[in-house]
Amino acid sequence: MLQYRAFRNTDPPRLVELWKLHGQQRGVVQPLTHALLERLIFAKPYFEREGLILALDDGHPVGFVHAGFGATRDGSSLEREWGVTCMLIARQEPQYAALPGELLKRAEEYLRQHGALVLYGGGIHPLNPFYVGLYGGSEAPGVL
Repeated sequence: MLQYRAFRNTDPPRLVELWKLHGQQRGVVQPLTHALLERLIFAKPYFEREGLILALDDGHPVGFVHAGFGATRDGSSLEREWGVTCMLIARQEPQYAALPGELLKRAEEYLRQHGALVLYGGGIHPLNPFYVGLYGGSEAPGVL
């Protein structure tokens, strides 16, 4: 049975495991390390653990989605009216066919609960709070 929950400090190895599923995809940094996750994701002052949602099947990671918010025009704070789903990774097996849709739904619920009026998929400046340098190079490309 699938369970969904917010990020925990013990989850980086699970995220790295899931990230490896897309190792051959163009624009995805490999190998991903815990140190890169810490520096480029978790150390951001605006990282909110509730916005990083994991899907687990019998305790094993099968997917995750990460949602956040764009910056104000001057870049000084978050613009909570603009929500963005930054990353979604899910296992591709047939039993998980509905997983991407469910993860996206949960990300959108999180964004709306925290003030988002407009929802975007894939980061591009100024809606690129996470994954710059890990996905698409030095500028988040939206969705590859």
